[in-house]
Amino acid sequence: MPLHFDCNATTAASEASIEAMLPWLGRPGANPSATHESGREAARAMRIGREQVAALVGARSPSTIVFTSCGSESTSLAFHSAALARPGLPTMISTVEHSATRKCAERSGEVVEIPVGPEGALDQGAALAAIARGPALVSLILLNNETGVISDLAPIGAACRERGVLFHVDAVQAPGKMTLDVEELGCDYLGLSAHKFHGPRGVGALYVRDGAPVSPLMVGGPQEAERRAGTENVPGIVGMGVAAERAGALAGSEEAQSEVRARRDLLERLILDQCPGTVVHGDPTRRAANTTNLGFNLTGTGMDAAALLGLLSAQGIEVSTGSACNATQAAPSPVLLAMGVNAPLAASSLRFSLAHQGTPDRSTIEDIERGATAVNEAYSAIAALADH
Repeated sequence: MPLHFDCNATTAASEASIEAMLPWLGRPGANPSATHESGREAARAMRIGREQVAALVGARSPSTIVFTSCGSESTSLAFHSAALARPGLPTMISTVEHSATRKCAERSGEVVEIPVGPEGALDQGAALAAIARGPALVSLILLNNETGVISDLAPIGAACRERGVLFHVDAVQAPGKMTLDVEELGCDYLGLSAHKFHGPRGVGALYVRDGAPVSPLMVGGPQEAERRAGTENVPGIVGMGVAAERAGALAGSEEAQSEVRARRDLLERLILDQCPGTVVHGDPTRRAANTTNLGFNLTGTGMDAAALLGLLSAQGIEVSTGSACNATQAAPSPVLLAMGVNAPLAASSLRFSLAHQGTPDRSTIEDIERGATAVNEAYSAIAALADH
């Protein structure tokens, strides 16, 4: 079995999530819009899933949850709704957003980009100044998928409410890693994707604050209170609900967070000790407990991350160079470049992201040691070639 150190890209669905889904995968008549008993049972199961997802984000009402197919669709729905509600105005994002957010912003028209500092922290002053100019939508990532850096978005939410600006939070990476509270964030929209927290792939959700505009991307039937047409994915929603309960418990458990942080810190230490010049990207005091992004600065000129990735893959070690959605691109990570990391070092960086204990893709201390050894051996092999 490979060692999966790429859990920010995807996680394995938990046994509890799969077990909850199974009865609905082959069940006849399980269309929640149908009026017969099978349809009513499916609607009840979906209602429970909606309540569980609402509880995960601290929403006051389950009706604020719109089920989608993924995080990218949730982001698109927020941008589409804001563009129709406040036409002709720019959108505001940061320089370290996920590609889904960036592409939605570019498609919407004028984009105002807010910089981050060298440790990935949002420039709050620049953000507040931009909000004062009244954009249509502010869209910011809460927990960065590449560095694990957590942004302080409550002041942004407060400023948006004061100015009547719509606010979308990309919280796709947050469940299981931090407690979510849409009231504290002050957001109008918040996006999730089940497969990032041990739920099934192909189902996501968008929190929509009561009173916030929402215009469907897909039209047809009256599903999701006419906010998203199409027969709902009942098995996926059920599985997402179960995963949401578990993610909420993990986020609120200091024991669980400390345990995964200890394994992450051990991995960092073992690699930093054996790979001279290696650096950790991102604010060490505001970083998800499971994530590290390491830059391999061989002799000050960087290192071919693709070569390192290939050597690790040959040994069954699964890591990534950054966002899985950009994995086919050879260019340095835009997130690291936005943090001021020079291009050679940005192109020499790998992201390691771990799962909690008790999940299907968890790693042990022995797995961490094996992974670090593989990294160190690959680094040494590439360094030896560079010497010739």
